Amino acid sequence: MSLPLHPAIVHLPIGGALLGLPLALAILVMVVRGAPRRTWILAALVQGLSFGGALLALNSGEEMEERVEDEVPEAQIEAHEAHAQRFAAGLGLSAALMLAAAFAPRNLSRTADVAAVAAAGLALGLAVPTGHTGGTMVYGDAEVAQQTP
Repeated sequence: MSLPLHPAIVHLPIGGALLGLPLALAILVMVVRGAPRRTWILAALVQGLSFGGALLALNSGEEMEERVEDEVPEAQIEAHEAHAQRFAAGLGLSAALMLAAAFAPRNLSRTADVAAVAAAGLALGLAVPTGHTGGTMVYGDAEVAQQTP
């Protein structure tokens, strides 16, 4: 029996989302202080990799569902999948807006910068319910998880 890919993959988009917002804020400060607008490409790459990881996690989650469907209520799996789809969309949006900020014309540059930072915050916020519903399926509710050594 092979080990499932999903539990290992899910941490890539979560880590990317955790890194995305502080990186976006740092790049915003750098760009305001005169760094080239192309600096946003670094953040777009991080969020793009995170988006790719989220898509991989969604795909491997479908496979994982087959393994646990007898043990986990269908409604719980569907809720987690819905959160994961929104999270992936948030990461994709964030990556796209960061790339747009890198090439934004001067008259739209600040708007693009703010949109990129806001999207990174959105992606991070969408990671929370996704991780929570996934963790609840694995570890049970919070009270049980706190009692587990």
